[in-house]
Amino acid sequence: MKKLLGILMLFCFIFIAKGELYAKQAKDFTLPTIGGDKISLSSLKGKKVLLDFLATWCPPCRQELKDISEIVSSYKGGNYEILCISVDNLITTVSSFWKQNNYKMTALFDDKNIANEYGVQAIPTLFLVDESGEIVWEQVGSASKSKLIEILELK
Repeated sequence: MKKLLGILMLFCFIFIAKGELYAKQAKDFTLPTIGGDKISLSSLKGKKVLLDFLATWCPPCRQELKDISEIVSSYKGGNYEILCISVDNLITTVSSFWKQNNYKMTALFDDKNIANEYGVQAIPTLFLVDESGEIVWEQVGSASKSKLIEILELK
């Protein structure tokens, strides 16, 4: 009986420790928008925030941006925010790309410091930050429109 109890306690410990690895506090940041304002992640607490690290020259990023644009147009007023964080070399590149495609979602410019802090090694990389500021989902590589709608709970 003691052995069984010990095994159960071990499984509980592993389960709790593993859960802590997946729910971690998102690192706060403040980045400039392509319009010259600044946005900090902490200012969005209370909302779900999708962080999409991308580059304008990346084909999967471009397709994902089209899907995100459709989501932003279709699901207005939800308790979510999508921050497209570009790691391009020049903010002017991002700005002209956004204007050319008439995107309405928020574009931030990262000098790669925030991407490094989040451990981004490939683009696109996405993180979902919940209302309390914890990262509850992440994905390397593009996500489908239906997956984005699902994780943002917009159905």
